[in-house]
Amino acid sequence: MKLNESGSAVVYTTYFGGSSVDSADALALNSAGEAFVAGLTRSSNLPTVSAYQARCAALRTLLLCA
Repeated sequence: MKLNESGSAVVYTTYFGGSSVDSADALALNSAGEAFVAGLTRSSNLPTVSAYQARCAALRTLLLCA
């Protein structure tokens, strides 16, 4: 969720995850306001686009999203 500068209104919000355990363990924003998320997933159906590895290949898989 991104709030406006005064914190009084939502600029955007989203939900990201699959059907199993997912965790976002780190979040960073660049100067353009783009969000980068790093974490772990156990979901075999985590939505991806042009992913290096399109499906969860182990009990827990590292994810980095931009």
